[in-house]
Amino acid sequence: MLYVFGAYDLDPQRYELHHAGVLVPLRPKVFQVLAYLVARHDRVVRKEELLEALWPGQFVGDVGLNTYIMEVRKALGDRRPPHQWLRTVRGQGYRFVAPVEVRDHAPPPHPHPTEPLTVQEGPMHTPPSPARAPTAVVEVALAEHTLEALTY
Repeated sequence: MLYVFGAYDLDPQRYELHHAGVLVPLRPKVFQVLAYLVARHDRVVRKEELLEALWPGQFVGDVGLNTYIMEVRKALGDRRPPHQWLRTVRGQGYRFVAPVEVRDHAPPPHPHPTEPLTVQEGPMHTPPSPARAPTAVVEVALAEHTLEALTY
């Protein structure tokens, strides 16, 4: 699943956020906060729900949570109110307010070829450059010696 909002693509399977095709580096927990909120963009996510989902059995105070929220906003370039992506709903929690398009997972950037690679038969010979000529002669002699040693 891929979440698209504005010029951003959020890929939870690959743990990547891209802005206009450029990877945006995020710490893992910051990515998790963003992904959790984007996946629930249709509603307010209460602080308690966010804490239980991402820090089960751990104590994370308001200051800690606010630090992660600020890092999410910083990554999205959404530092000053009115926030266009992530809003704080006073006394309730947080809501990702931008329109989000949910897409099927995109194919890998470089798909594997469907046809097998063909190899041309016949010797491939590249003449050595003049600067490498002595080295090439030594390499050929060494290869011939190694081949002879292996055949006995």
